[in-house]
Amino acid sequence: MASKRADEKFKKLLQEFKNDPNVLAFWLSGSRGKGLITKHSDYDPVIIIKDKAKNNSGHA
Repeated sequence: MASKRADEKFKKLLQEFKNDPNVLAFWLSGSRGKGLITKHSDYDPVIIIKDKAKNNSGHA
């Protein structure tokens, strides 16, 4: 599985996205998104943001 550090970074990112009104949708793809987690699984996030936000965000 992903390292504990990667898990913590993902949780922090998820919390940021939950609180960001510019984020319209967020989900995991890949093995984690399908529930097929192995020791080699990483995080493959998909993020949809408002058009206006893409030039104002440090993430996009």
